[in-house]
Amino acid sequence: MVEYLRSVTDDVAKADVVQRIGDLAERYAPDTQWFIDTMNQVARCLATGFAAAGVENAQLPPPAQGRRTIF
Repeated sequence: MVEYLRSVTDDVAKADVVQRIGDLAERYAPDTQWFIDTMNQVARCLATGFAAAGVENAQLPPPAQGRRTIF
């Protein structure tokens, strides 16, 4: 499915494939490392799309004074 994700161009279809990969990987992962590796592959596929869109150099604004940012 990760290979298929690389070929998907429609954003709605891509979101559906990502959701299904996550669900299946969580359910059938043989071990934690496999799950992490699989999800990293998914993240790389998505990051490639963002880089192509020109957001690879985007910068976040500084956090507002007096507020804590929780990630």
